Amino acid sequence: MQCVRVVSDLQSLQKQHSNALKRIEEAAKESDYYHTLHSRLLSEQTQLKDGMDVLRRDNGQLLRERNLLQQRWEHVTRLHEEDQKETGDHWAEQQQQRAGIHCGQREPLQDCFSF
Repeated sequence: MQCVRVVSDLQSLQKQHSNALKRIEEAAKESDYYHTLHSRLLSEQTQLKDGMDVLRRDNGQLLRERNLLQQRWEHVTRLHEEDQKETGDHWAEQQQQRAGIHCGQREPLQDCFSF
């Protein structure tokens, strides 16, 4: 009887050993999977960081260009307003001169119609 029990215990231990080996193999495969995944994620993270650095540099450059364009726009707008004012002043002056000639005098337009 004791012999049967020992054989039974031995078979049970062999089965436990076999199950333990299977779990170890599965754990090793899972470990390899996560190691590979981790490596891939680190690589992607590095690429993303590099991409962010490029985007930050590009953004800085675009901000500088935008500021420069804004300054140029303000300058051109100021020049345009000055030209418009100067043109308007010249036009008004010419109109007054023409009106003065038509009135028979060289006085401003409002003087032609004063009573």
